[in-house]
Amino acid sequence: MQKLCKYRFHWYELDQPLKVGEVVELTCVKGSEPLEIHSGFTCSESTISVHCKIVSIHHPELGYIKNIDTEGLDYCLTLANGKSLSVEAEEDPGNVYSFPIKPKAWNFQVLIEITT
Repeated sequence: MQKLCKYRFHWYELDQPLKVGEVVELTCVKGSEPLEIHSGFTCSESTISVHCKIVSIHHPELGYIKNIDTEGLDYCLTLANGKSLSVEAEEDPGNVYSFPIKPKAWNFQVLIEITT
């Protein structure tokens, strides 16, 4: 069963990394609709674990994304065309370095396939 999820950055290495094609255990906000992928920032909310395959990741301004690496002080996003961008995640969260597109918001749609 496929399900569309909401994912947004909370910065400071609190966000779960995502990679298209990987089978992962995602932590999600219990009872959210659409299902919201949890970050460490929203720790007071009840969570559930969802075993799934990441089918696609989409950002309204950047298009389809292959990989979101959230380790370190800069997040690295790899777009579907292979280009990558570095996004500040610590001192000036959301600042994009050396890339022509500077998104206004960091909200993504993630399509998952639940694998049980």
